[in-house]
Amino acid sequence: MTVPGSAKYLFLAVTTDGADPIDHVILEVAWIVTDRYLHERERQTWLAPSCYLGAAQPAEEAQARGCDADLIERHATSGLWSELGQATPARSQYRDALVSTIEGYDWGVAPILAGWCVHRDRAFIRWWVPRVEERLSDLHLDLASVNLALGDCAGASAPALDLHARAMPRALASLERARDVYQALSIHASGGGA
Repeated sequence: MTVPGSAKYLFLAVTTDGADPIDHVILEVAWIVTDRYLHERERQTWLAPSCYLGAAQPAEEAQARGCDADLIERHATSGLWSELGQATPARSQYRDALVSTIEGYDWGVAPILAGWCVHRDRAFIRWWVPRVEERLSDLHLDLASVNLALGDCAGASAPALDLHARAMPRALASLERARDVYQALSIHASGGGA
């Protein structure tokens, strides 16, 4: 099934219980599909299947697994542990949903992964969802690097993003920053910023 209109970027964010994809798991995945002009085509958020899904005390499970105490607290404050504890496996089939999203659009070329911490998120996707990784372009839009460059060159840096925030707010923040960057580049290219 091809969705009308083309797509180019896959703004993806994963929330995890740590930094290493081999030792830690994905807790939540969010993605936003946009066209080349950053017009949103679709957005989805899914909980990931893990030892925390449906657990009576997910935060205690994370503590027993040796997860960082600050990270455990952040996920408690955001409500993620509570949501995971109440979830059912039916709410966790993000792998099939993500593959279906990728296959449902006319990308022209492979989807370009975009995000604030795109390398970390891609490492988790590579480890946990290799069939998605196989479908992605080798190119990516790394908004953390773009943010640093804008700060250094144009004094237009944005505040740092909480890398442990929930997945959809991070994906949305990445998309908004990309829009800011495209607007700044457009103004500069038209001679308005020279």
